[in-house]
Amino acid sequence: MQVYGEDYLNTFSPVAKLASFRTILVFATRYNWDIDTFDFNSAYLNGDLNQDEEIYMQLPSGYNSVGEDMVMQLHKSLYGLKQAG
Repeated sequence: MQVYGEDYLNTFSPVAKLASFRTILVFATRYNWDIDTFDFNSAYLNGDLNQDEEIYMQLPSGYNSVGEDMVMQLHKSLYGLKQAG
C-alpha cells in the first residue's frame, strides 16, 4: 500500500534471515513436521498486467534499438514495478 510522495519510490522485498530458516527446521525435526518447499521465482515471470494498464519502460543500456528514444510497452509484470507485488 505505497502512497505517492511518502514511500512510493521505495521498493521492498521481504527476505527471511538464515537463522530464522534454521530455527524452523529445528522445530520441524524435533516435532516430526513434514517440510515442503516451493519456488517464488516464477511469480513475477507469469504476472500479467490488467487490460486497462499501460506501462512503458525505456530500453536498458546496451540494447540494440532502432531509435535512441525508443520505449517498450510491457505485457508482463516486472519485479520492482510499483504495480508489482
